[in-house]
Amino acid sequence: MPDINNNRANQPQPNQVTIAIEQGSRALGFRDIGFADEPRRVAQPAVAATAIDLARAIDLGANGANIAQLLGIESIAPDGDPKGNVPLSSAIDQPAGATTVIDPLATVRENSQAARAGAFVFLPPDGRSPGYNAATAAYSATALARVVDPAQFLPVTDGTSAIVSAKPVHDLSFGYADMDSYAIRFTLSRSEQRTLGGAELGDQLQGAVLRGLGLLVDKLVFDAIDAATPETFDFGKMAARNVGFGDITAVIGTSGQGATVWQDGMLRSKEGIPARLTAGHAKSFAGVFSRAFVAVWPTVNIHAKRMDANGNLDISVFANARAVLPTAALDFFAVAA
Repeated sequence: MPDINNNRANQPQPNQVTIAIEQGSRALGFRDIGFADEPRRVAQPAVAATAIDLARAIDLGANGANIAQLLGIESIAPDGDPKGNVPLSSAIDQPAGATTVIDPLATVRENSQAARAGAFVFLPPDGRSPGYNAATAAYSATALARVVDPAQFLPVTDGTSAIVSAKPVHDLSFGYADMDSYAIRFTLSRSEQRTLGGAELGDQLQGAVLRGLGLLVDKLVFDAIDAATPETFDFGKMAARNVGFGDITAVIGTSGQGATVWQDGMLRSKEGIPARLTAGHAKSFAGVFSRAFVAVWPTVNIHAKRMDANGNLDISVFANARAVLPTAALDFFAVAA
């Protein structure tokens, strides 16, 4: 019978990167099987595995305020008080105590320029893994991204049929099982864990993972725009998409293409569109980013493999994500050089 008092899903999770490092440094390369008085030793990888749940708050501990700055969170809001606009709300809370609690998904959004420009970053609603097999059946979960245009009314003469026009919806679907996989991998020596700054290393690496997921969101969105071979920005074509000037944002890539700083100190594209900087792509784009969607799988897996008797670790972090832009060729443009 399930425990109705189990509130684990509502309780903040500890730093999973630190746990992986601590468990990985003590992982054994064998296990004993058989009877206790006559065991047989079997070799196995000396690996510890944990996971960050992006749907569950993270407790940063007493050092939370410093880590919040690393994550790009500028201020601490009272418990339950949203910070920023709706997509970025409640990134961090300070309960009555010494610890700081953050929303990992909101932190990912805050570190994505595409999300800040309006792209919708979400977690699949079903907590089970794609392709999960139950005792009697299997299932496949599919997501649908839809952009709805205003219906275009055309003149019609009495007694005649209306002209058939295009549907005012643009759909693009994908299966959660088809979400692409991404990983980072690096080594961590025992001396790095013991020297100056080693005590905070787990917190900082966790921050790097969350910030890296924000950068991954940018890469996926801008790669999808680039794959649609966008035309050079044109105000007329943007007006035809029934959007206002305030709905359009430019994002300047690492080439700096089209970047200008106006006399008011604001960064804009050469067309005069308010702009942001991103490391997620070399090119620069402008468009309606609220019509871009990015699914991020809620589980980010961490593997820490002990490489030798000295405690040196091989750290791997795995994530799954997918960008879906139903109107990539209509609502996004290349910024003029």
